[in-house]
Amino acid sequence: MMKKLICVLMALAMLLTLAACGGTDASEAGGENGTEEGTGSGAETQGSGQFEVGFAKVDITPDKPVHLASYGDADTRISESVSHPIFVHTVALRDADGGTVVILTTDLSWGGGKEAMNDIRPMIEERFGLTKDRVMIGGIHNHNAMDYGYPDANDQEWMVFYQNCMVESVQQALDDLAPARVEIGRTATKNLTFVRRYLLENGNYKGDNFNMDDNSPIVSHESEADEEVQLVRFVREGEHKDIVMVNWQAHAAKHGHTRSISADFAGPLRDKVEEATGAWCVFYQGACGNLNPTSRIEGECPTGGNGYENAVKHGELVADVVLKALNDGTTMKEINTGRVQVHQENFITDESFDESNTIACGDLSFVTLPAEFFDCLGKTIKDDTPFEMTVLLGFHCGPGQYLPSMEGYMHGGYEVRNTRYTRAGSGERFVEFYLEKLNALFAER
Repeated sequence: MMKKLICVLMALAMLLTLAACGGTDASEAGGENGTEEGTGSGAETQGSGQFEVGFAKVDITPDKPVHLASYGDADTRISESVSHPIFVHTVALRDADGGTVVILTTDLSWGGGKEAMNDIRPMIEERFGLTKDRVMIGGIHNHNAMDYGYPDANDQEWMVFYQNCMVESVQQALDDLAPARVEIGRTATKNLTFVRRYLLENGNYKGDNFNMDDNSPIVSHESEADEEVQLVRFVREGEHKDIVMVNWQAHAAKHGHTRSISADFAGPLRDKVEEATGAWCVFYQGACGNLNPTSRIEGECPTGGNGYENAVKHGELVADVVLKALNDGTTMKEINTGRVQVHQENFITDESFDESNTIACGDLSFVTLPAEFFDCLGKTIKDDTPFEMTVLLGFHCGPGQYLPSMEGYMHGGYEVRNTRYTRAGSGERFVEFYLEKLNALFAER
């Protein structure tokens, strides 16, 4: 009872200081066999007659020590400093008829996962009328950011602050809506993301988290890493800044196991793009379940091992690739916009179910990845989509754990041991499911 009272008092206090987190630098649905019924799309407002995009960037960095996530020791790893502030980046998309969707991406590991979504989505619906199928919440799988849900007083205080900042970011993104045209492009990094599972000379496999006592020489990576960078640029009218989306894949673990909060390589990546272009930049993590920003094969990674300085270098090298593509005059091309379509469904696997979301607006689409997909699974979705581009919203709207490929299941290891999807082929089933939904939305444009 006392804990509930404390939480209520904290919530009231945070509501009175909501302005503190305003520090910005600025369905189609239906069930089928094997699925639960999807929700309806209940977020139509009066449209302006034009496709509009809005953006918000709100600082969510705690000012007191809190528990840090993603290295398996959150019970004891408590922050001591801040190397780089962390944010929620919110993009609002609104079609000519008023159909709206908001995508909130935080510098946390999962944006809080299901617990945070269950706390925050009702707050957003009450304030803006956006039903849960119109509100995507996720993270970048950052290993040096806060964990959500700890009962300690500092963590509880930060959670209330975080919830209010998330709601405020939606307000700011909606207030920032402006007519926009859309450009897309593809490029690739080189030796900046690596499959962290290896074939050994003796025929065994080892990875960054398994078979570490096998000293047989490494022959090669288990597979070739997906180094593709997907880019979306919203070119907006008037004085509104353009918005650049960067979709790339690598575990945000370059900073390393520390007690310092940071946005890992994603923060410096965004900083450099924003400084060079004058646009806003948001990073979307792709399918990185088997990818790390470092390699155990000597000499492969230009930024060496872990550490914050190396994380900065890593992010800036990715930014250099992004900037070259944005500026070369040939990579980016304009695509058509259209009505905002959404489909939300609980996709049932043999073991569990996860919320899945597909979003479409003209020739552009998005899917939320509710698990740590191996990169080849994400690449298949990107390659086989009927849309001009499908952006992967990794670490959105899901409970986590790995989703290996068939090859991964065959070789075993850490990721295969740490998954709810114990049956080989579950990853490929997810891919088929998403492509089916994308094709359905494409046909209904």
